[in-house]
Amino acid sequence: MKNPLPAVALGVCALLTTGCPQTVLVPVHVELREELSTFQLLSGETGRHQGVVTLEDVPVDATSGTFELDDDHLSITPAPPAGPGKGSVNQHDGLTIQVNIRLALAADVDTVCDSGEEYGQFTVDFDTFNELESVTPEQVPLTTATIELINAGTMSVCVSTFPEFTGQVVIGGFVFRLAE
Repeated sequence: MKNPLPAVALGVCALLTTGCPQTVLVPVHVELREELSTFQLLSGETGRHQGVVTLEDVPVDATSGTFELDDDHLSITPAPPAGPGKGSVNQHDGLTIQVNIRLALAADVDTVCDSGEEYGQFTVDFDTFNELESVTPEQVPLTTATIELINAGTMSVCVSTFPEFTGQVVIGGFVFRLAE
């Protein structure tokens, strides 16, 4: 009987050199205008903004993908202890905000905060110097309804946040990672 090991090794080698089919995810960054992204809040106060966004140059006809907050566009500025509003950097043990994003048809901008497709609750942690430390979960799968919105190119967005401190919160965007 012949030794089957060389044939198996050749098959594995062929797989390694030609590779297995993989899904390539194309990132689509959605930057939010200031009126959607910037919040001046008191500790324990929920902030909520809604509006319409248009996706520019979506390079694929999406069939699946993921949603994540854009790490490059998350920031906080706690107010000084003397009063509310935007302030200078304070020393603290680290701060956390909760973020929810809802998406719906552009025509549903008046109801998106109550009935849109929900992404979140994301927990966003910042270190003692207000630098982003982590976002949990890192990403979530897209729903079929959201994929249809992406392929249409325009959608309404509701951004909600709940900080444990008084000051400014900026949630400047999110990322769709799309597969064809």
